[in-house]
Amino acid sequence: MACYLLGIGNAETWDSHLHRGNLWENIVLLELIKNNNLVPGRELFFYRDQNGVEVDFLIEQGNKITLLEAKAGEKIDNRKLNFNKVAPLLQKKYQIECVVAHTPPDDAVVKLKGYKSFNPLGVNVIP
Repeated sequence: MACYLLGIGNAETWDSHLHRGNLWENIVLLELIKNNNLVPGRELFFYRDQNGVEVDFLIEQGNKITLLEAKAGEKIDNRKLNFNKVAPLLQKKYQIECVVAHTPPDDAVVKLKGYKSFNPLGVNVIP
């Protein structure tokens, strides 16, 4: 609905749209809630500190926290990921897993240096 209202009717418009990142974060949020039965404010959180360091989603499941970044592009710029700034704050109490939700060329979960990568539209659960 949001894409329609913004005039996004095809992949070309999507790829160049100013709000693509915001829309992708919303898509990822909805897929997390739908496919993993997560409740915002109970198991699903957002992190941002006074220095502007942020992580799009923190998913708390028992003694494990998944730090999840939503990136709209296929290629990930590691400089834009804040896992190394947030994970140390939580490591004493939680087991930490870092994940990037984006649109890789295939739907496989890919393990990269320091984090996993997956397409939430192709994989129904958090890897």
